[in-house]
Amino acid sequence: MMRGVSPQGGHYYPAFPYTSYARMRAGDVADLWAWLHTLPSEAREIPPHALRFPYENRRLLGAWKRRFLRPGPVVGVSGGEDVARGQYLVEGPGHCGACHTPRTALGGSDLSRWLAGAEALEGPDGVAAPNITPASPFIAEAGIDEIAAALIPAETHAQAHTWGEGMEAVRRNLAHLPASDRRAIAAYLKAIAPRE
Repeated sequence: MMRGVSPQGGHYYPAFPYTSYARMRAGDVADLWAWLHTLPSEAREIPPHALRFPYENRRLLGAWKRRFLRPGPVVGVSGGEDVARGQYLVEGPGHCGACHTPRTALGGSDLSRWLAGAEALEGPDGVAAPNITPASPFIAEAGIDEIAAALIPAETHAQAHTWGEGMEAVRRNLAHLPASDRRAIAAYLKAIAPRE
């Protein structure tokens, strides 16, 4: 789960978010793995991958990982325990950068534009993943409590319509976090450098 390697030794494609899980504590990954085993099995047969050359060659993923699998923190940030907790949640288990960071030509995250938004990752509702750094007017102008409130489903907050349906599934999941974790995420988003 942290290195993108199957039990048989083959490379997983990075659609599985191991590039983010690599930043998690081993105990948290073990807990996630244990929880995954509580889910019911899928009854249908999973179709094989339909990838064109050279993407169907899993061996090339080893070279891709040497370039893009970075287990350490994505950005340097200071600001106390809340910001550190938010960094862990955003960069690790939340894997926020998977959608909110643009990709390079090779499909890896462009970490120089961390969380700056990604139009190429437009969701099924036609809304691109927005910039969630302080370069975004919402992140720049909102307080930590307002950002934290925008991370859970609500009909009343202004971001509900501009973030699109794809974010609603994320909001439903974030609603299960303690309020302190949502505040930590908001504190981290306020603390990172703005990126256009």
